[in-house]
Amino acid sequence: MTRPRTGHDRPRKAPRQARARATFEAILDATARILVTRGYDALTTNHVAARAGVSIGTLYEWFPGKDALVAGVVDRHLARAEDVLDALVGELAPLAVVAILEALAARMAEAMVRLHEDEPRLHRALTEEVPRSPRVRAHLAALETRMTDALAALLAIHPAVRVGDVRLAASLSVLVLEAATHRWATDRAGRLVEREALVAELALLLARYLGGAGSSADPSRGQPEASRGQPDASRGQPEASRGQPDASRGQPDASPSASPRRKRRAPRSRSIAALRR
Repeated sequence: MTRPRTGHDRPRKAPRQARARATFEAILDATARILVTRGYDALTTNHVAARAGVSIGTLYEWFPGKDALVAGVVDRHLARAEDVLDALVGELAPLAVVAILEALAARMAEAMVRLHEDEPRLHRALTEEVPRSPRVRAHLAALETRMTDALAALLAIHPAVRVGDVRLAASLSVLVLEAATHRWATDRAGRLVEREALVAELALLLARYLGGAGSSADPSRGQPEASRGQPDASRGQPEASRGQPDASRGQPDASPSASPRRKRRAPRSRSIAALRR
């Protein structure tokens, strides 16, 4: 794929008047439809102008070429994603300390599905066919950082979250949600699960990860179940057999062929939890 040329990967200007905005949006809509139906390689400015019902001169008034047309579609797609993200943050912020963790995780999963289910065929074309300019890559990175920052802030104040590093947990949660919902929305073989099932399973996954007993922040990790929080009465005490004479020492072995030797003391057992350390 040919990389977009620097300076040619954005519209010439932004529309200001209502009529100009309508023309601008019609051109972007035509570009998106051709990307979905014919693909990036078949996209041309002439095809877009014809589909939008404008002259080629009008198209070039706004867009210098094919790459600028595609960049306009990408920018609009990402702007809509940012709107969903802003709405999500506004919804979750008041719930961060009062909602149960499972409900919070479900809202997160629901929002990520919303990000990807809008025009899934266009989403697939933009991610699989269209070359990304440095400007678009930077925009995507900034969007992911915003999502991670917002989630980290929520996790930091939720009382049920049990992770050692909320920033790392937020980053991994965003990556997992993004990968799962992107595959669900764009898989050419069709969606493997229904929307409601996907949201429920992702919410369960997140809730178990963020609040599970196996997290690195669990203070009881590595302690045997029966002894968690209980003092070890035997710690520092000698074993019952220490310091006591061995009654069998010096006695011949019952087997005539065996040489006299000390009886081996059975090794002390170690708990499964201790082996995990």
